[in-house]
Amino acid sequence: MTLHALKQYISYRYKAKNLHGVHSPFAYELQEKVLGVKDTGTIPEKLQPYKWLQPHYFTLLHKLTEYYNYSSLVCLTHDNEDDPVAYDLLLMKDLNPGDWVRMFNKHIPYLKNNSGIMVAGIHKTKRHTTKWLRLCKHPKVLMSIDLYGVGLLFFKKEFKEKQHFVLKY
Repeated sequence: MTLHALKQYISYRYKAKNLHGVHSPFAYELQEKVLGVKDTGTIPEKLQPYKWLQPHYFTLLHKLTEYYNYSSLVCLTHDNEDDPVAYDLLLMKDLNPGDWVRMFNKHIPYLKNNSGIMVAGIHKTKRHTTKWLRLCKHPKVLMSIDLYGVGLLFFKKEFKEKQHFVLKY
């Protein structure tokens, strides 16, 4: 763990909220019904290619796909940039954060209303954190959630204003 990652983890532990600190209905429901629930189901075959995620976040991926009925998943890396397609959940690896904004901008026109993006390793280095914060500031991102090891971005037209949460997981 780098010194930056350690500082970010301490900050995360200090800022992270549980159910009682969340005032957004969407974030509250996410905390209660996804983050706060043990995963007891068997992992479907469609998620096996994403085993590169840390086990804790791989379980989160499973819970997200189950709860929000995400059926089309796309994983982007700097060496894996197929033509964009419509998707429910986009995963971005932590290998090269310099590519995150470019890949994000390339794929954002293919968002569905309830789409989400999971970004791995958002606090790995200063560069990772800087690029994560830049993604959070994008005008189409209406909700960002920092879970320390991964970040979640959500796009719902029903959100009235931009919100950012740091949640315990």
